[in-house]
Amino acid sequence: MLWDDPFGLEIGPILRGGVRMAWVARLAGRHWTAGFTRRGKRVRLISVRRARQDEVGRYEQNDRSRDGQP
Repeated sequence: MLWDDPFGLEIGPILRGGVRMAWVARLAGRHWTAGFTRRGKRVRLISVRRARQDEVGRYEQNDRSRDGQP
């Protein structure tokens, strides 16, 4: 599942004044972005798509920083 990626990156809010968030993670060797919003303790999934290049870059940078690499 996309949420199981230990290096997943939460980005947001993605709309000005909004509550939508994005989750960038790897699944089956590919980068994906999920748009979602929180409703209390629940997560409402809005959409899932292949991650854009800038999102992949942010994910990879976050992944390296957790490994202690520059």
